[in-house]
Amino acid sequence: MPDFIKIAIAEDHSGYRDLLAGIFVEYRFVVLACSTAEPGFIDLLDEDNLPHVILVGCSTLYPKSVTLIKELRNKYPLVKILATALFHHYLPVKELEEINIEGWLMKSTCGPKLLIKTAAELYKGRHFFHETEDGLPA
Repeated sequence: MPDFIKIAIAEDHSGYRDLLAGIFVEYRFVVLACSTAEPGFIDLLDEDNLPHVILVGCSTLYPKSVTLIKELRNKYPLVKILATALFHHYLPVKELEEINIEGWLMKSTCGPKLLIKTAAELYKGRHFFHETEDGLPA
């Protein structure tokens, strides 16, 4: 494992996006891109210096996040994708399973340590699908 993991953050809520970036930097990740979850996010990535993991804020209310994830998967199939959603009923599980992403987390129940651990596990080639507060898969 390298001395650091490279990550990119596509999150529409600016305060949460900044918080995520700060947490990742604190844990020795390198944040390569940090912007909204718009399809144009893909243009911020440098093909010569791709992130190991891309975190995408996701919601059934905003299909553009799923569009972005599909674009990322098609263009960069080896980059690990971690989707996040505020609550499990906003997570488009069926679509994400079809895209074959590596993991998802619930913002409502995920603390910094789980966030860091999950990103590191995805980097290592593992998958992680966060359970809801009632113990059921999202």
